[in-house]
Amino acid sequence: MLFSSRCRSSPAPVSLMLRSRSKAAAEVKVRGIKKRVEKYNILFALELAGFGRIRVDARLRTGSVTAVFYVDAEESLKRIDMELPRLRESLRAVGFREVLLA
Repeated sequence: MLFSSRCRSSPAPVSLMLRSRSKAAAEVKVRGIKKRVEKYNILFALELAGFGRIRVDARLRTGSVTAVFYVDAEESLKRIDMELPRLRESLRAVGFREVLLA
């Protein structure tokens, strides 16, 4: 059984101006304020002894990280859920202001 969880938020108006040929770097202008935004999408596909198959879809943005965990074993889901608060605090400790984990 695959576990899935989704983060939903209402869209905010943002004008995006690409200033780099790289898809990872962009300049965002929100209400007249410009700042450089780094964007990364990371997919982990793991098969770990004692956990089974695990997939993690992570999105990193300047100051924020979102990660969704998918597992095929109920016991793995319980173990991951128990560790999410500690992971959340570790990510905040290294500088991420917004951390969404599911």
